[in-house]
Amino acid sequence: TPSWSAYNASTQSISANTETVVTLGSENWDTDSAFASNKFTVPAGEGGKYSISYGAKFNNINASNNVYMGLLINGTKNDYTVIGSADPDANHHYLTANAILNLSATQEVEFMAFIYTNTDDIQYAHMSGFKLIGV
Repeated sequence: TPSWSAYNASTQSISANTETVVTLGSENWDTDSAFASNKFTVPAGEGGKYSISYGAKFNNINASNNVYMGLLINGTKNDYTVIGSADPDANHHYLTANAILNLSATQEVEFMAFIYTNTDDIQYAHMSGFKLIGV
């Protein structure tokens, strides 16, 4: 069963008003060698339902700034989570999400982040997933 876990070992800058693919340069594991260049590619013969988890810590967010993160499927936004404002004391927020996606062989999944105003940076970004069996 394909499964992977990847993360960003360093801080990444996110420009305002730009959907940015999150750099995930390190892997914990990748059972089918299907994760590379910040994306998971469904292996041949492995289409089906996948559980995908992803998240990141957004730093330096002012209380009136909105951010979101989501998944791109073949470069198109698919699923996203929105935050209305940051923690007013710490100016940061950690978002996590999980999606169940029906994917076909060769489809590519990427993690993206967006911030409406002010350049920001993210830390502790991660994405992992596995194919669901029996559904």
